[in-house]
Amino acid sequence: MKRFYITLSEQESFDEVTEWLPFDNNEFEAESAAVAAEKAFNEMEDERLLFRVEELTYEEKSCTWIRHGEALFFALDKQRENIKKIIAAAEDLEWAVEYDDYSNLTFQKYSPCGQDYFMEIKTLNNADKCVDEIKNVLDNFDVSYETYLWLDESGHGKNGAPYDMRDLYEDMEAVEEMISKLYAAVSEAIV
Repeated sequence: MKRFYITLSEQESFDEVTEWLPFDNNEFEAESAAVAAEKAFNEMEDERLLFRVEELTYEEKSCTWIRHGEALFFALDKQRENIKKIIAAAEDLEWAVEYDDYSNLTFQKYSPCGQDYFMEIKTLNNADKCVDEIKNVLDNFDVSYETYLWLDESGHGKNGAPYDMRDLYEDMEAVEEMISKLYAAVSEAIV
């Protein structure tokens, strides 16, 4: 685990920052600066727009904490702007999107045979995390397993699914393709 020091600014852009203010709980232990930044972001109670994360190292000779290396900057507005781009890209593909302050997104779309497919994504106000989570859903989508879930004991569709196993399987392939197109669109939206 590494230690990170968090400072904040109320300015609207990095160019305007003249002073970084200590965050209430300004030291975090984490595996990386990105994880520390996410932890700090989740604890923020005010509307400060910018914060900075710096790695702290312990130097045995002088027994002092020193700050060093590249500072990792996070801008709340930039992340939210990218999440808005993700939502717009999804809506262009006819996905319905519901969101809770940009930290949780629900994507919903009907398959060709009328299945109401949806996925819930925890973004924590991080557009890259949102894209990664959609990719994770795609990578773990198993057409055969999803088809099996909708079959009765005689091998026919149940609960409103297509009666024929082949039709159901093809519908699940279509759902996988929907997710794939969504992933491609949202990836491109935040480049």
